[in-house]
Amino acid sequence: MWLETKAVMGLNVGGITHLIPDRVADAARDVLALAARGELDVAPAAVLPLAEAAEAHRMLEERRVTGKLVLRTGS
Repeated sequence: MWLETKAVMGLNVGGITHLIPDRVADAARDVLALAARGELDVAPAAVLPLAEAAEAHRMLEERRVTGKLVLRTGS
């Protein structure tokens, strides 16, 4: 999706923007357009209360969760 990446393990866009600014800008526009049309699944994989931060870390370390993990501070 992003510059034809098939899997994103981590990407520092700021680290490459100066090398290929036009490609990064085009890719950003494409991704933002997909998001605006609701065509991206951006829902977090899990939402846990902040009190369960240690469990959230265990889930990530044990690869029991794919995607974003959110720690909730309110009720």
